[in-house]
Formats: sequence, C-alpha cells, structure tokens
Amino acid sequence: MFAGKRQKPDWLTTGTLLSYFEEENKEAIAMYLARDLSGISRKGLGAFFDGISGAAITMKYNQMNAELTRDKKLSDKMATFKKQLLNV
Repeated sequence: MFAGKRQKPDWLTTGTLLSYFEEENKEAIAMYLARDLSGISRKGLGAFFDGISGAAITMKYNQMNAELTRDKKLSDKMATFKKQLLNV
C-alpha cells in the first residue's frame, strides 16, 4: 500500500495535526490515530512511519493510550481532533 514514494494524508501534511497538538509527541499521536482509524496492518503502518516494526507501532499505540488515560486535557483534545477529522 505504501510502495514507492509515500504520500502522507492531508490531515498530516497540511499541518493540522502539527498545529493542533503543540507540545505533545506528534509522531506518537500520528501513529495512534493511524492505527486507531485506518484499518491498515501494523506492518503497513510501520512501513509508512520510516520502516519501523509492527511491534514498535503497537508499543507507541499502547504508550499513547496510557497517556490519554492519565492526561484528561490530552484525552479531550484527542477526542475533539478525532471528531473534526471524521467530520462528526
């Protein structure tokens, strides 16, 4: 799916993600959202994110999930962003 030159989704290249989450780890957030919303395999996501392993995708996802559980402000921000992203 990501063979050849990678095209990043509009929500990532337009700076929306980068400007919305100012202080947080943007790469981990992008991995979390991609795994949560895309339906792409961990291996496919790993190829997209500079060839990291599927296990690393899972690790980042679990870390972000734990962070969202601990940090209400970040959790609210993520929920709002996901709604905007999905046009809900």
